[in-house]
Amino acid sequence: MPRQQRKRRNQQRGGPLRGAGAGRWEVVFETQDAAEWRSSVPRIRTELGLTDASTLRVDTLCGRAEQPTTYRLSMFVPYPQTAQAEAQTDQRAEDTEQG
Repeated sequence: MPRQQRKRRNQQRGGPLRGAGAGRWEVVFETQDAAEWRSSVPRIRTELGLTDASTLRVDTLCGRAEQPTTYRLSMFVPYPQTAQAEAQTDQRAEDTEQG
């Protein structure tokens, strides 16, 4: 059931997650300090220009006594062939509108 829910959620969101093998998630920032997390994430998003929420993922890995809670910010990075295919599709759409 969780796999179906994940698939449905990704389809509803749309965006870069469509299509198998479209890209990967790359960790941008990770910390175990909640105060550092709250102060650093807005600054990092601004510095890297990460304004599109559909390309960001926030993970909170809940800890126990042995392992503290970890906070992680990841961004979606499309594979090069996917980015090229999307650019070609966009170019074709522009050509169709102009022609």
